[in-house]
Amino acid sequence: MDRVERKIKKSIVALGVFDGVHRGHREIFRQVIARAKAVRGTSVVYTFEPHPVTVVAPSSAPKMINTIRQRVALIKGCGINRVVVQKFTKEFSQQTPEQFFERVIVKRLKARALFAGYNFTFGVRRSGTAETLEALARRVGIDVHIVSPFLKGETLVSSTQVRQFLASGDLPRAEELLARPYFIEGVVVRGRGIGGKELGLHTANLDSENDAILPTGVYVSFATAGGRRFRSVTNIGPNPTFCSGPVSVETHILEGFRRNIVGRRLRVEFLRKIREEIRFASPADLASQIRRDIATAKKIFTERG
Repeated sequence: MDRVERKIKKSIVALGVFDGVHRGHREIFRQVIARAKAVRGTSVVYTFEPHPVTVVAPSSAPKMINTIRQRVALIKGCGINRVVVQKFTKEFSQQTPEQFFERVIVKRLKARALFAGYNFTFGVRRSGTAETLEALARRVGIDVHIVSPFLKGETLVSSTQVRQFLASGDLPRAEELLARPYFIEGVVVRGRGIGGKELGLHTANLDSENDAILPTGVYVSFATAGGRRFRSVTNIGPNPTFCSGPVSVETHILEGFRRNIVGRRLRVEFLRKIREEIRFASPADLASQIRRDIATAKKIFTERG
């Protein structure tokens, strides 16, 4: 048992991966926090890293919306007291539902109450279901709350649906389910210097820590560096006008930003896709298009208020 778990008292526990920390997850956390406050207990999220499917069926593993560091920060930002990250291994996946329940829920977390989504599964070959969880908990007097599907309008809020919206470039709908803009993070690295030399535009080349979900194209974005958030335009793609290379993420900050941030951390939030990345006949044609992209971005920022 680690130091954090020794401090857990009267634990009210949410179980799940919670990738994206979307509106459905936040509803589970809201209920966990309310129950913990009512019993003067500790709100806890028990999550897994990597995603279990990555271990048990690698070819079917989803691209993750957030890194584990981002996920933990987002969960804590919802007001959860403790986040317990379980390293998911092949050995761990071989536990029966009964073994998982006894070792983790009863002995490790000492749970007073459990909250899980309607589609939560656990144990070898995902043999434990929400109904299994309720039956096991009933034997030892632990309350279980299975949270119903969460809808935003007529859309089911799920990590899978968020990924589908992101993969199609539908950022407004993804943002609606996430209750925040989708973002990626990483360190700014030296690029090929095309923007400054050929176009007279300075860009930050991001070595992203996140899985590549968004399609190539040009996006309206926010860039956060050194604690300050700036309006920006971001290109994802291989720069076909300049002899295509590997796909890169390059952000141009609009507010006359001139600081050298190579080696610094950068967060890029994506608001809307404004066009596909295409090959232009010349750098001058590309520069003209980028000026139009910037004008479009400023209009969108004005509309957002």
